[in-house]
Amino acid sequence: MGKGNLPENPYSAVLCRHEVCGQMVCCRIAPNQKGATLREVLATAVILSLGVASVLQLHSYGLLLTHAASQRQSALLLVMDLSERVRIAPDEFRRLDEFSLNSTSVSTGVCSMQAPCSAEHYARRQLVNWRQNAEARLAGAEVTINREQQQFTVVWHVTIDWLADADEPVIARIGL
Repeated sequence: MGKGNLPENPYSAVLCRHEVCGQMVCCRIAPNQKGATLREVLATAVILSLGVASVLQLHSYGLLLTHAASQRQSALLLVMDLSERVRIAPDEFRRLDEFSLNSTSVSTGVCSMQAPCSAEHYARRQLVNWRQNAEARLAGAEVTINREQQQFTVVWHVTIDWLADADEPVIARIGL
């Protein structure tokens, strides 16, 4: 082979000049072809690390938004649950005052077939059960119910405010 010819394998990754070195043919890399410099390797590493860091940050932000949406959905389902409980027995809930609406305990009286619950006791027990469910589903949630008497109806303003990731509380209006 002569000087400056391509290697015999045209698919070879190394382009070299073949020279006769004594009895053997030596392959020397052409002087205009070099490997990657340290600067190029470092620049590539910095660009890749910035890309990976931004993807990870986007992923964590997505998880945060998913968690907030899950909490908002739980709060909305809790309001729907309360409105269904009220819709089933509106007369029992209509009589409750603001203290009963925001109390977290119910009297210790046990209802049975021989001693049925009063309407107020039944409604208070339902509210306490609902509040326990709200605390279990939304840790640290603050639930307030304000009662407003209009001409022939009673309106409850239900506010569920939780501490983690909530932009604004869920506010609902239940008419009895």
